[in-house]
Amino acid sequence: MFVALLISAKAMAGSGNLPGFGFFPNKLDISFEGFTAATYDGDQGGYEAVDAVCAAEYPLSHVCQDMEILWMINQNKALPDIGEGWVNGGPPGYTADANDCKGWSSAALSVYGRYWDFVTDQGWMRGCVNEMKFACCK
Repeated sequence: MFVALLISAKAMAGSGNLPGFGFFPNKLDISFEGFTAATYDGDQGGYEAVDAVCAAEYPLSHVCQDMEILWMINQNKALPDIGEGWVNGGPPGYTADANDCKGWSSAALSVYGRYWDFVTDQGWMRGCVNEMKFACCK
């Protein structure tokens, strides 16, 4: 599957979207804008609502996607060395219900969302009942 993604990404250069794979960062101007001032659980009304939370604090920004963080690391772009924040990860990468808190619409204990730990440069999952800041990118 990784090979298929790599081939598809090269074949689709410049489009930004890969059928079946979602967003793939292909622009060189991705940047980390900051963390939201407030903390949030997973029940925030959907993807558009959480993007609006970021955009209200950092104009034209959105909740960072895990692939954007990895892209910035690979490009040696500046990232904070403190803090952690919710990020969009898309479909589950785990056997539990780990799908961005059901699209940022659930704060159930048994539902999980992805977050990025900027101290250790690692992605993790956490129950959506927990509150965290959102990581915002542009």
